[in-house]
Amino acid sequence: MGKGTYLSQVEFHIVDHCNLNCAYCDHFTPLADKNFCNIDDIIDDFKKLKNIFDNIGKIYIVGLNRDKMKKQSLDLNGKNNKKTAFQKCWEKKCHFVRDGKLYICTSAPNVHFLNKYFNLDFKLGKNDYIDLNKVKSASYINSLFKKPIDFCRYCNDGEIEFEKYSISKKEISEWVKSQ
Repeated sequence: MGKGTYLSQVEFHIVDHCNLNCAYCDHFTPLADKNFCNIDDIIDDFKKLKNIFDNIGKIYIVGLNRDKMKKQSLDLNGKNNKKTAFQKCWEKKCHFVRDGKLYICTSAPNVHFLNKYFNLDFKLGKNDYIDLNKVKSASYINSLFKKPIDFCRYCNDGEIEFEKYSISKKEISEWVKSQ
């Protein structure tokens, strides 16, 4: 296995919804239905990570209270330059685990909340995550984390905007670039 390797950080959701209701939340939790995740699945996913990585730097359980929020500005058409978006991305080290899959960021695994709430169709591809049941090498995972995923085509490839913390109004403009 990949012993001798390091994963800087990883995030897990215990719940999908959140009572902070932050505007621009990159987990899209203000839009999520009330859902409590299965703790046994989370423990199982964590054990898989520990079989692959020697050391995990930080483990976050949902609820990152911030004083500034990054404005998503996702592009509905998916025509952004994914390489440029990846290079500018501040989330590319925000590894996230959901349902036995490891993601490079927090937006891709949670975009289904945005899709459902606003009846959108942001798509995930097979290279947008790593199936923890199929991979055994941390070096393989780390090599993939150095490249943009297909989902990056939706992300902002321009300057990153930050907004002061505010309560979400649950308006599409909080997450999607106006067309």
